[in-house]
Amino acid sequence: MRWIQSQIQSSTLKMPIGFDVLLPESNKPMDTLYLLHNSNMEHSQWLRLGIESFFEHSNCALIMPQGNNSLFLNTKNNYNFFDFLTNELPSLCSTWFPLKNERTSRYISGIGTGGYTAILAAFAIPSFYHKAVAIEGQFDINSLYVNENGNDISKWLGDQETFKNSTINLWNPTSISINNLDTDITLITNELSNVYEQNLKLSNYLSKSHPNKIHFESLKSKQVMFHAMSKLSEIITDTLEEVTPWQ
Repeated sequence: MRWIQSQIQSSTLKMPIGFDVLLPESNKPMDTLYLLHNSNMEHSQWLRLGIESFFEHSNCALIMPQGNNSLFLNTKNNYNFFDFLTNELPSLCSTWFPLKNERTSRYISGIGTGGYTAILAAFAIPSFYHKAVAIEGQFDINSLYVNENGNDISKWLGDQETFKNSTINLWNPTSISINNLDTDITLITNELSNVYEQNLKLSNYLSKSHPNKIHFESLKSKQVMFHAMSKLSEIITDTLEEVTPWQ
């Protein structure tokens, strides 16, 4: 795959922002998978996990934007990362790269808090993504208001009450209608994970309205991320990519 490192002056964010792209060795129209990193990480997280190995023989472009510590959400300081992710970035990439325009060729996935936003995006723009996959999704954003590692999430999202009533709260029924879904959703986790119960809760919640569109995958605890990358590739490409397990 071809690795492209890009930085643009975003009109949405009103600042420079970087993103990496992995392209197949082809000039044919491609599927697109947007990959969202976890909080306190950055977009190279996917490269360190060897994501290219799992899509090496696919015809899928992998787009990995930088989200800083915004969780890829619109923040109280008007850094509109969610708008950038779902509007400006796809428009730019479709201009630069030979990407297919059909909804059935467009996917999104995320790790941790990136998984939260991947699922949020599926509901916020229901006709845009064909499939959304969360890996070890962090769906209890309220728990992040406990100051961990000096990262106070209220600096980005406002206080807990503001977030609770906002349009970026996946659990807010007044702004997020779970009946409005046209995307297949897969939640990948394992029973020993500290986010397992959150994933199970969300799966049960969404399955009440969309039993055929919600999929829950509990993987083996050993080398969870390797198996998660493999499962992600299988979901997106409909094939099982043979990759040597990490040692």
